[in-house]
Amino acid sequence: MPSKNYIKGSNLERDLVNQYREKGYYACRVAGSKSPFDVIVLTNNKLLLIQCKAGKLSDSALNEAIEKMPEVPIEVVVRRQIFNKNGRKERLIEVD
Repeated sequence: MPSKNYIKGSNLERDLVNQYREKGYYACRVAGSKSPFDVIVLTNNKLLLIQCKAGKLSDSALNEAIEKMPEVPIEVVVRRQIFNKNGRKERLIEVD
């Protein structure tokens, strides 16, 4: 059974995703990946990589979260792709 903290955090992530979706943006939760980002949002001109923290956030916890976030290059290449797997056959289809 998941801990109370896990449930609290995942609910926060889902709520944030829903808030962005209600604004018409693409948003998704990166659940269970141990990624430095919990939520990814694509707005009209920005890619938001968000780490969520539920409850009181101390200065040390904030600094730790910031330190764990990797730097993201300013120039980012975006490619849309479709990944397909049928049995053992896998293929990656470039859309753009």
